[in-house]
Amino acid sequence: MGLGGFAGVHYGYNRISRDRSSWSWFHPLSLRSYSNVKAMGYVLIFLAYLSIIYSVGRTVETLRGDRDWEEKFRDIFGYVLLLIFSVLWLLERAGILPF
Repeated sequence: MGLGGFAGVHYGYNRISRDRSSWSWFHPLSLRSYSNVKAMGYVLIFLAYLSIIYSVGRTVETLRGDRDWEEKFRDIFGYVLLLIFSVLWLLERAGILPF
């Protein structure tokens, strides 16, 4: 399941858990499976932190290398995109961003 799918499941569970009377017998998330969803959320947060550390480290290492600037720019662009998406995802999880 991708980040979007996980975020949708997590958002759906939070909406339903606010109003317990709306639970139905066929709902795929139960209290027992919520702990698994929550644990997966913590794993994804940890991986996002690791990706931030990795992308910053690789960017610095790439800048210090002796390759030409075209290769450096291509590599740094990928690391910066990883950094941006990781930070945005963490801010969204913290409730700072509305989407």
